Amino acid sequence: MNSEYKSCLKQLNDENKKLVKKIALYIESRNLNGVAGEELLGDIAGMALECQKRNESFSEQIGDYQDFARALVKNSPRRNAAETLFWVFAWIVGAVGAIVPLLWITEFIIPDFTPAKNNGVEFIAPIAYIIKYTVFVGGAMLGWFAAFRLSYRSRTAVISIYIAILIFSFAVFSVSTSLIPSSPSCTVNILLWCVILTLAVFVCLLAKHLTALTVAYNRARKQRKLNLY
Repeated sequence: MNSEYKSCLKQLNDENKKLVKKIALYIESRNLNGVAGEELLGDIAGMALECQKRNESFSEQIGDYQDFARALVKNSPRRNAAETLFWVFAWIVGAVGAIVPLLWITEFIIPDFTPAKNNGVEFIAPIAYIIKYTVFVGGAMLGWFAAFRLSYRSRTAVISIYIAILIFSFAVFSVSTSLIPSSPSCTVNILLWCVILTLAVFVCLLAKHLTALTVAYNRARKQRKLNLY
């Protein structure tokens, strides 16, 4: 979220804030270009604030909020394949990469609870054990993207179903992976792992933002050319 959107949102009354968040929820689930999406949310929040300052009804001003949001999205650029890839990759790398430090912390809190062992900042675990959680978390993240995409109207119901499926999948996954024969162990330096993970996520997010800027810039340039004729 950009600073303009957050600043305007803080100044809105409860009614307008709730309406703006509903519109934002729809827009965020439509996979808009990152730069265009942030600008659009800032404009909407600013419009609501202006109506509030003039003691006008923002709800009456825009009519049905879903039709209003749908019209805005229709005329806004979407994420291209590269931006989507960098966005998804950043989330998956961050979530999957965080598994190793979390398992390392878990082993400190509950020793011998897992087949992993800690040796200071070194995490020693069977390769199959790490792969197990990596695959599960990666799948869980992809499922979350799908749930987020479909849940702008009934988020509570969709998220509840998603959590139920996640718990069931984890139970099945745990039973199935327990049948895998023991595998060789690997040693991971947690400090080095966290540094590499942070850099990888930063590079992905930077690439995503630069891709979004490029698309938004090219669109604005084409629009300026059209306005000249």
